[in-house]
Amino acid sequence: MQVLSAGAPHFKSIMKMHKHSNYRFEKFIYEATDNIVKKCTMINITTEVDSNGKLQEITISDNYEDGFENINEVGPNNPFNMGHIKISHDNDNETSEFGVGLKAGSISAGNQLEVYTKVPNSNAIYYVLLDFIKMSKEEDVHSSYNPKIKTINEEEYKDYHPFEKGSTIKVTKINDSIYSTTTQEEITEFLIKCISETYSKYLGQCEIKVNNKVVEPIYDFFEDPKCSPFTIMNNVHIYKKDNSYKYYIKQITSLTTYKKYDEKTKKASVIQVKDFDTEINELKKQGYINAYSPISNYGESSLEIKTTFTFYSDKFHNNTNEEEDDDNEILPRDEVYIYKDNRLYGKKALKKHNNGSHNYTIHQINFKSKAIGKELGITYNKEISMDGKNNLIELIKCLIDDNRSNFTSDAGTVKNTGLCKKALDKGLIDLLTCNEQKLSKEFREKRNKELAKLKQPQKPKIVIDDDNDNDTKSDSESEPEQEPEQEPEQESESESEKEPEQKPEQKPEPEPEQKPEPEPEPEQESESESESEKEPEQESESESESESESEPEPEQKPEQKPEQKPEQKPEPEPEPESEPESESEKEPEQESEKEPEPEKEPEPESESESESEPEKEPEKELEEQEQEEIKNEGKRIAQYLMDKISVTSQSDKIQLTKEQINKIKEILNI
Repeated sequence: MQVLSAGAPHFKSIMKMHKHSNYRFEKFIYEATDNIVKKCTMINITTEVDSNGKLQEITISDNYEDGFENINEVGPNNPFNMGHIKISHDNDNETSEFGVGLKAGSISAGNQLEVYTKVPNSNAIYYVLLDFIKMSKEEDVHSSYNPKIKTINEEEYKDYHPFEKGSTIKVTKINDSIYSTTTQEEITEFLIKCISETYSKYLGQCEIKVNNKVVEPIYDFFEDPKCSPFTIMNNVHIYKKDNSYKYYIKQITSLTTYKKYDEKTKKASVIQVKDFDTEINELKKQGYINAYSPISNYGESSLEIKTTFTFYSDKFHNNTNEEEDDDNEILPRDEVYIYKDNRLYGKKALKKHNNGSHNYTIHQINFKSKAIGKELGITYNKEISMDGKNNLIELIKCLIDDNRSNFTSDAGTVKNTGLCKKALDKGLIDLLTCNEQKLSKEFREKRNKELAKLKQPQKPKIVIDDDNDNDTKSDSESEPEQEPEQEPEQESESESEKEPEQKPEQKPEPEPEQKPEPEPEPEQESESESESEKEPEQESESESESESESEPEPEQKPEQKPEQKPEQKPEPEPEPESEPESESEKEPEQESEKEPEPEKEPEPESESESESEPEKEPEKELEEQEQEEIKNEGKRIAQYLMDKISVTSQSDKIQLTKEQINKIKEILNI
C-alpha cells in the first residue's frame, strides 16, 4: 500500500482558524499570564491607546528567572512551535495545558508578536519576532511556521524589559475586532477587574500591575466572618477500578456528616462514619485507587464543593435603599465559581430561579486534576461550561442542589426565620440597630414591638426642696405637715422590714418627731396607749375627708394621704363609700378575731388586731399587696399634683418652687 502525501496545513489556515476561535481580549491576557503566574513574583501589564481611542499595543512582562528556557529546542519542544508539546502539560502542578495558548491568543489579538527573554541556561538574551502577515505569505509550508530570532545585549533588553530577569511579550498591530474604541483609563479598569477575578487566589504570592495600578483580589465571601457560620463544605473522595467509580462525601458544617453518592438514583444518602471508613478500606483491598489527584497532600479528597449564604454580610443592606443590592456587582446570584488549581475557569448559575430568593447564595468548586477539568468540559481556550451529562457533573449538581436548599432570602419563610435567628444568636446582626432588610418578617414584627416600648416616656419623680421654704415663717411652719408626705416613700423599706403594720399606724400622727426609738416593741406599746386619746382626732380627720370627697374632683381623695392611713379609715357608720380598698381587706380579719368588747369606733379593734397580727399570723402576701397599692396610689397622687401645678419637665427628678409647694398645700386644704 502506498503512502498518501496529504501534507501539513499552511500557517495561513491556522491563523484564520485562531482569528475566528472566539478569543476575546481578556482571554489573550490570560493565555500569556497562565504560563508564568505560578513561577514568578511580579507581572506588569501595559497598554497603549492612540488619540482616536484605538488600542495599539499590549505588553506583558514578568520576572520568571528561567525565561523561555527551551527556546533552542528543535521541533514540538520549542515554546514557539504551533503544536508545542511539553511534559508539564500533563502535570497537574502546571497551569499551561495545551501548548498553543500564547500563539493562538496573540494571533487573535494582533498581527505581530515580539518577545524579549533572558535565558540563563543559554547564557544569552533573545529577541523573537512573529510577523503573522509575513508568515502567512511564505510559500513553503514548513517555513511559514518559523519565527525570526536574534540575540541582543543587556542594554537593549532593559530598554523593553522592566526587571533584571524574565521575559516581555509585546503584541502590536492590534485587530480592530478584539477591542472597541476606548480610553487608557477605561481599558485599565477593565483589565484590573478581569485579572482580579481570574487570579484572585494567586495575588497574595504574585503582584500584578495594570498600567502601574496594583490589582487587588476580589472579595472572598467564604472568608467573611458573617458568612462563614453558614458555610457548607463537601470534600469528595472518588475511587476507581477499571471503569467502575465510587463516590463518597464528607460534609462539614457545625457538624460532620458522611454521605455516599449513588450513580443510578443520582442522590447522596447519609451513612455512618464507621461505614464511611470501612467501605473505603474495603474498596482499597479490592484494588480501587484514587481516580484523580488530591487537592492537597493532607487527604484523599480530589474535589471540593462549598456553599455559603451572604445575606448578613456587611457588603449588603448597609443603607436605606432597598433595591440597591439588586444592582450590586458582587451580588452572587447563585453562581458557581469553578477553579482549577486556584485559577478561575468560569462562573455560571447551574439552575434558573423564578425569584431572587437565592441571589445571596454562592457556590465554589475547586480541583487540581486536569483530568477532572476534561470531564467538566474544559476547552482549549480555557473555559469550563459543565454542560455535559456524565456522572461527575451530575454528582456536582446534586451536591450544589443539596447545599442550596439550606438557604433563602425570602423573609416570609420559616427557613429564613431560622437563618435570621442563627445570625442574631451569633451576634452577626443586632435586632434593634441592623437594617430591617436583614430581618425575617417575624423578627421585624418583634423589632417594632421592642422599639415601641423604648419610645414610651418615663414618668418623672417629684422631689420637694425644703430649702425653698426657709424664707418665711409660714413656710417653715408648714414643714412638719409636708414631711409625713415624704416619709412613706423614704422610710417605707426600712419600716416594712421592722414591723409590717407599724408604718400605717405612724402615718396618722401629726408630729412624726414623736417616734423616739426605731425598736418595734416600744413603739407598739406607746401607740396602743395613745390610740384611745387619738380617736377624736381621727374622727375629725375622717369628717374632713368626707367633706373633701364631696368636691367635684374625685382624684383628691387619694391626695389626702391614703398611704398614711390605710388602716385608719374604717366605717364609723354603715356608709361603704368612705371605705378605701385597704379597709375591705382587713374587715375579714376583724370579724375572725371577734373581740369580746366591741366599741362604737372600730379603729381600736383594727389597731389592736393589727398589733397582734404579726405575732399570730404574719400574712406577707397581704402586706405586699397593700404596699403595692400604696405605691400605685402615690404615683397617681404625684401625677395629679403635677397636672395641677403645671409641671411639664420629663426629667427623673423635679425641683419644686415655693409657689408650687403653696399650690399643693392649697389643693390639699393645708
